Amino acid sequence: MIFEHLAHIVAAPDVHLTDEPRHILLTDATGFLGSFLLRDLLRNTSARIHCLVRGTDASDARARLTTAATWYETGADLDFDRIDIAVGDLAEPALGRDEGAFDELARVVDVVHHTGASVNWLYPYEALRPANIAGTEEVLRLAARHRTIPVHYISSTGVHAQEPAEGRRIAVDDPIGPPELLSNGYRQAKRIAEGIIDIARSRGIPVSVYRVDVVSGDQVNGACQKQDFVWLSIRGMLEVGVAPAGISGFFHPTPVDYVSAAIRWLSSRIAGVGDTFNLSNPHRLHFTEIVERLRALGHTLVDLDPAEWSQSVCGSIRRTRCCRCSTSSKPRSRASGAIPTLTRTRRRWLRPAATSTAPGQRGTCWRGTWNSSPTRATSRSPAGK
Repeated sequence: MIFEHLAHIVAAPDVHLTDEPRHILLTDATGFLGSFLLRDLLRNTSARIHCLVRGTDASDARARLTTAATWYETGADLDFDRIDIAVGDLAEPALGRDEGAFDELARVVDVVHHTGASVNWLYPYEALRPANIAGTEEVLRLAARHRTIPVHYISSTGVHAQEPAEGRRIAVDDPIGPPELLSNGYRQAKRIAEGIIDIARSRGIPVSVYRVDVVSGDQVNGACQKQDFVWLSIRGMLEVGVAPAGISGFFHPTPVDYVSAAIRWLSSRIAGVGDTFNLSNPHRLHFTEIVERLRALGHTLVDLDPAEWSQSVCGSIRRTRCCRCSTSSKPRSRASGAIPTLTRTRRRWLRPAATSTAPGQRGTCWRGTWNSSPTRATSRSPAGK
C-alpha cells in the first residue's frame, strides 16, 4: 500500500506525553463503545473531555450525546462542567471543524481517543473511506500539528485474515490482511487505516492500536446497541419466529464495559504508548447455541432453509419499515474477552416467551456469569480485571 498523500503528517519536534492529561479529544462519544469510554474517562481522570459529535449545532450535538448516554445507561456520570461539545464530522476535512477550531483543538488537547468509525458490514470500502480512512488521517494531522500527542486508535480483530483455532487467542503477531483477503469493506478499511498508522508511527507519532471484536452488552445492566448485525439477526428470528437450519456461524462476544475499562487503563500508561493490543477471546459462541438458548426461554423458532430464513426476515422488515437488508445466510462475527454464560434474563426484549411482549426497539441484551478473565495478547492485564 502506498500513501504518498500522507507526506504532510509528520510529528512535531515537541513530543508531549503525560499520564495526567488535562484535555482529551474523544471521537464518537455517542457510539456504543464511545459512550462507555466517555463514562470511564470521566470517572478515572480529571481531564476535560472534548467530544466530537455530529449535529446541526452545539445544542443538537449535546442532545445526541445525552440521548446516547441514556440509551446505554452511562448518563449518571455525565458532567457537562467537564465536557466540551465539538460539533464536527469524521468524514469531513478538519473533522468538520473550521480551521481555527481545528487548530485550537490541536493546541490544547493532550491525547486523542479515536473511537469513531462508520461501522457497517455490508457497505463497500469506498462508502466507508471518508469516515474510516480520511477521518483517521485528520486525527493524525491534529495530533502532529503543534505538539506531537498520543493517539489511541480503535481497530478490529477483523484485520486478521485467518480465524484462530478454537481455544487459541488471536495474537498481535498473527498476520493481518492484505485487504483483498478480508471479507468486507469495514475490515478492509480497518486494515488500511492500520497501514496509515504504521506510517505515522515511523514518523514519530505515538499511536496505540486496540483491536476489538464484536462487543456485547454491559455486564451490569445489559445495555447494548441495536444496530449490530448479530443482534439484528437474533431480533429478526424472534420477530418472525423462524431460525436458519444448520447454520454454522459463530462469534466471540465481549462485554462493552470490559473493553472500555481495558482501553482506559492501557491508555493511561506512558510505557505502553505506541503498542498494539488485541482484546481477544479464545472461545466461540456458535449460532446454534443461541437458537437453543432462545428455545429454552420458551420462544418458538421453526427451522427453515437459510435462504428461506433470510427472505422471511427481510420480508418482515420491509413490511414494517424501509431498510437495506443483506441476503447473506451466514451470520458470522468475531470478538474478544471471555464468553459470558447466557442466562435467563427479563431485561429488555429478550425474555421468557410466556411473559414477553413483541420485540421492541431495544437491542438484544444478555446478562451472564463472567467465567474467565478477558485477556489481551500481552503479558500484563488491566488492573482490577
